[in-house]
Amino acid sequence: MIRILLTVGVASAILPQSILANRLRSDTDDIARALGYNFSSEEALPEGVRRILLVKAEPDPFERSGGQSPSTSASGGPPPKTHPVYIELIAVPTRDRSATVAALPWTSPRAAEGHHERIDLGTRSAFHWFGDMSLYGQEFLRSRVTFQGGDERLGLLIRGLSIDDAGTATRNTCAGLLACYGDSAVPALERVLFGDDKQAAWYAGIATGGIETDEATKLLIRAYECDRLEVRQAATYGLVHRPYRRGAERAYLRMLRDQVYVDSACEAVVKFQWKQAVPALGTVIEKPRVLRHYRIALQTRRSLEGNPFPASLLTAESHLLSAVFRSGGRDLPAADKHVLLAATDREAVLAIAVSLLTTKTKANVQGLNGFGLDLLKSQPRRETVVSLQKLARSLSNEEDRKALEKALDDLAE
Repeated sequence: MIRILLTVGVASAILPQSILANRLRSDTDDIARALGYNFSSEEALPEGVRRILLVKAEPDPFERSGGQSPSTSASGGPPPKTHPVYIELIAVPTRDRSATVAALPWTSPRAAEGHHERIDLGTRSAFHWFGDMSLYGQEFLRSRVTFQGGDERLGLLIRGLSIDDAGTATRNTCAGLLACYGDSAVPALERVLFGDDKQAAWYAGIATGGIETDEATKLLIRAYECDRLEVRQAATYGLVHRPYRRGAERAYLRMLRDQVYVDSACEAVVKFQWKQAVPALGTVIEKPRVLRHYRIALQTRRSLEGNPFPASLLTAESHLLSAVFRSGGRDLPAADKHVLLAATDREAVLAIAVSLLTTKTKANVQGLNGFGLDLLKSQPRRETVVSLQKLARSLSNEEDRKALEKALDDLAE
């Protein structure tokens, strides 16, 4: 009987350690999978603490920039050179309640490029987990693997808006992840938007723009109407990203009046059918700063008035633009050219002709620009010249103005 009790006692002493080891490895696998890393090593430290390294291969900077090493030919050669990068994790038994990030025995192996820091991830199973990783990496991890407690996730992402690292990776990624927090992130984002860090305010505007709630919309409107330019610019950038916000009508109408992000403002106007935008659109049409503003404002106003550009003309224009990329502009579809040349909607044809005449892309657009001029020449000469002269006088964009002035010279020949 005594031997049985002793045997059970020994088994009880061994079994929990076995279970702990299995849980530790299972949790490690879950963490590695969530982060896109592989298990590298585990080291036993005093008091049951474990140091775990996760690893993945990352391209060398030269390879990542798209360059070719001397040993790699354009037709093939060896695979791209890589180097290992690590995430260091430390798991402390939960019975030790004194563990803090600063007191742990970190070794700081080579980490991935960009900002990273030591973070309290919280408890899971029988361990308190800590990791040396990026601020957005911890969010990826903790949104997929459940931990209790630890450093506040929202606070870490907000702080990430102030981190200036390679490629602004931390700022950009944290701004995108904050959308998941909805209204709970709005008070903190407001503090950053109206704070002293101009770059952080910009990314706070991006983050707020990703939150599709009334509270976020109210914040963007307050910021858009702020006297401080950097705050207004950050809010504008948040407002011009889809989906547009019905509650921000006055901000979009002001964008039209100020001629900033006119394309986005016009999309919002059409989406919500804000007929009260017609006067502001008229001002843009009469005095556009760039040709693109004239075209989109005219199309938008006509849509609101129930007289949109004929679909057949827009389709023909789209086919011509596609042909430029498909054949380098050498073979513009004759049928689509005919549709535009035969059209009787003078206003729409003039706008489309000017767009074709001034299109600039990496493809060869000489043929497309030439057809734009031909289309202008097909219209009543006097009315066309008067319209182009009026447009040219209003333009502040020098390149657009010179393009119209050259078209006027060609029409005079």
